[in-house]
Amino acid sequence: MSIKFYQKKQNKIKQKKAMASSLHEDDGVDPRHYFRHKPNKKDRKTRQLCGQIARQLNAILGELSDDLLSTCYIEEVVPAPDISRCMVTFVWMGDLDAFEPQRLLERIGQVQGMFRGELAMAIHRRRVPQLSFRVIPKEEVCA
Repeated sequence: MSIKFYQKKQNKIKQKKAMASSLHEDDGVDPRHYFRHKPNKKDRKTRQLCGQIARQLNAILGELSDDLLSTCYIEEVVPAPDISRCMVTFVWMGDLDAFEPQRLLERIGQVQGMFRGELAMAIHRRRVPQLSFRVIPKEEVCA
């Protein structure tokens, strides 16, 4: 009797395999659960904080009397790799012939402490994210 039971079970397995020529990760899952959009609160808060940092840094740049930094604006701020460290993208709006990224990065490094101090007053977090910078000409943004 156990042989018949085993044969029936094997036949059922063969029938199931014949019904589905290929198996996918969503097979056997309720579509209401598989396709449900799951809002990620951490991602929203991270984007919100990055936007707040970008707005505040643009405001600080507008108040500076530095000729070199006054020709720049902040294009974007992204977490790198998480929100404890942010990559800030400066865009050089001046003439491309006068674009010296190394000199600009040195100047940004000199005022980095002031940037973080102003951010600490503007955003209410226990720790202000560490900032790293990159500079690109406006032609790269427009392209």
